[in-house]
Order: sequence, then C-alpha cells, then structure tokens
Amino acid sequence: MRRVPLPPDVLAECQGRVGRSSPFRDVCAFNQRVRELSGIARFHSHLCRHTFATEWREAGGSLAALQVVLGHGTITVTERYGTVGDDLVEGEAQRVVEHRSRAQHG
Repeated sequence: MRRVPLPPDVLAECQGRVGRSSPFRDVCAFNQRVRELSGIARFHSHLCRHTFATEWREAGGSLAALQVVLGHGTITVTERYGTVGDDLVEGEAQRVVEHRSRAQHG
C-alpha cells in the first residue's frame, strides 16, 4: 500500500471509485495520447514523477517523506529523483546560519 497525499478536490473526486482511474491499458498508450493532444513530442509520464520529486525537495520537503510517497524501498533510489537545486542549497545554508546566530545570542 502506498500513501499519496492529494489535494481535497482531487481526493473528493477519487473517493468511492474502485478499479482503474484511467481508460488507458498501458503507459505507452497514455504517453502517446498526451503527445498527440499536447504537441509535446518528448513527453513521458515518468518525467512528471521526476518533476514532482524535484519540486518537493526544492520546496523543502524531506527526502524520507518523499521516499514514502514515491514508494521506494531504499533512500538511495529516492535520491536520484529528488535532485536539489542551487536555490534550495542557498536557503538551507541561510537557515543554518540564522539558527546558529539565534543559538549564540540566546
């Protein structure tokens, strides 16, 4: 079982539904249909997963929680998805400096 946090409106739409949530039998057919409708020639649904993971980390989400959401058996696998951008590194550095300053000045 995988726990996936959903916004309230999406959760309300999904409640009471049992079975397939998509009319597509396989991911290849889904990807092809998105390419056709969107014009994004290199679309692949797995890229959405990577984007989600990256945005999660850049918003300050923990790697451990992301591991649970993505359903990975080890944190090593999750680390590949949750790349950290420069802005997150700079924000964390600033947070640590501020925390240290508060601790030193009571």
